[in-house]
Amino acid sequence: MSAGHQGPESLHIQDTRCFLMKLSFDNIDRFCAEVDLAARDSVIDLSRLEFIEPFAIIYLGQFIRYHNRLGKRFTVRMPPVRSKSREYLARVRFWDRFNFDADTIEREGMFGFLSATSLNDIVELPKGRYVAEETAELVAGVLGRSGVKVSADAVLEVVAELSDNFAQHAEVELATLAVQYYPNLHEFAIAVGDSGLGIRESLSRNPEHAYLQGRPHHEAIEKAFEPLVSRRPEGGTGLTNVRDIVIRQAGRLRVASNDGFVYIGEGRTKRGKRAYELPGVQIDVTFPERT
Repeated sequence: MSAGHQGPESLHIQDTRCFLMKLSFDNIDRFCAEVDLAARDSVIDLSRLEFIEPFAIIYLGQFIRYHNRLGKRFTVRMPPVRSKSREYLARVRFWDRFNFDADTIEREGMFGFLSATSLNDIVELPKGRYVAEETAELVAGVLGRSGVKVSADAVLEVVAELSDNFAQHAEVELATLAVQYYPNLHEFAIAVGDSGLGIRESLSRNPEHAYLQGRPHHEAIEKAFEPLVSRRPEGGTGLTNVRDIVIRQAGRLRVASNDGFVYIGEGRTKRGKRAYELPGVQIDVTFPERT
């Protein structure tokens, strides 16, 4: 989301008076941690926003949605009129979608992409029996008409798995999906996020994994990648499949849940603690384009 489809490199945001902001996986947690939730008029300052990754817009949106459920409202300082970032936020109706309930979002048509070739867009995912199939069908349509040279089968399997995980485990009514194509980097990214239970809380409801309740969130995320690990006694393979697909495609996978994160890519795995504890699960996957 920016002029020329710049790459998703992050810029630290310690002093937004001096720098344009590039919000990414690397700093969106710190950005949210700096919002004064105790203030009567809590401000989300996007006035210097230049670029926002799919993961970051999902994360920020779920931050707003979660606190709205608790009765908190925000004032948002938007980027300048006619700036690329302002145009993007307006086009995807960022502020409206994360302040609306599920019924209004359906009435406003936010369960579909803006166009048949949306490569920089957001849709809402309603909890339901067929959300995995319906979401994969949406993305398949975009990929089929776009000419992006990625493995459609791999992308759609990941989209279906992540959508299904939300429907089965999040215990909230809505998740959000964002897509972004970076032609200069030859990459296609998807992000899916909710502000529901989170991985540790979900897994620990299975007596076999109850010990996780006292463990760091990143440990629970790593556990969820193991085969047949689920909140349900019969187990599941959703995140295992996602990880394996990403590795086969030489892509990147980033998962945040509460204050934990796990990164898988480039032949290595990183894990650790985030600066803000946002409930739910936020995931992005980047696929390299075949040249």
